Amino acid sequence: MRIRVAVPAAILAALAIGAPVADLAAGSGAEAQEPVTQPAQNVVLRVGDSMQVEGASVQCLVTSRGGRPTVECRRTGRLKGTYGMFLDSRNAVVARFHSSAAAQTVFRARHHGDWTACVAGSRARAAQEHCR
Repeated sequence: MRIRVAVPAAILAALAIGAPVADLAAGSGAEAQEPVTQPAQNVVLRVGDSMQVEGASVQCLVTSRGGRPTVECRRTGRLKGTYGMFLDSRNAVVARFHSSAAAQTVFRARHHGDWTACVAGSRARAAQEHCR
């Protein structure tokens, strides 16, 4: 089953960079923000490289899937019940981990193309080929 709803670009961007949306919603925006002490750095990563976000339990790995470099970001620690994001030059996928070795796709999108939210249940049979 393919579900189409208007998804604000800010929410998708927050998923893509792992921003805690709950923290954004909780703040009123009136609080003074802590100044950045070091300038931001642009770093080139290659397959096999990893990075960890300072102050957050988020780690990203660069792997190769389907012959394309893919950035895989997920929480550190126990994976069961958490979500991961997989981004390559063609697709963006969000998956929910059922264990440390198994995950189910819950959202799939093609850059400059269509997207699919994957739902559970018998009505999802039509989307099964895209949501594994």
